[in-house]
Amino acid sequence: GLTHVHEACLHSKIRAYLELVMLEEIAPTLRANPEMDKSLCDRIPSYARSVLERFENVAVKDQLDRIAMDGSEKFRVQGSGVVREGIALGLPMDAFALYVAAWTHFLRRA
Repeated sequence: GLTHVHEACLHSKIRAYLELVMLEEIAPTLRANPEMDKSLCDRIPSYARSVLERFENVAVKDQLDRIAMDGSEKFRVQGSGVVREGIALGLPMDAFALYVAAWTHFLRRA
């Protein structure tokens, strides 16, 4: 298994999943928000890449278990609104469903 954030971000399947979440589920909710500065919408893909590049930093050694420990709070604050907005836009939100399932699996293991 993987231990660190940089390992996950460098894993081809996990990175593809993260890109899917950011570009296909989060980004559409930002673009649909009337308060979102439209000039920023064009920069979402480059911003998503820069976030993943920062997470690839081997020197940080941030642990996946540490991040997952407060998953319910993170989802409540950061994820639940995105899911509600995505569903309202008619998006399937499958990647977020996988996130919740993976986090539930982590809780059973912890």
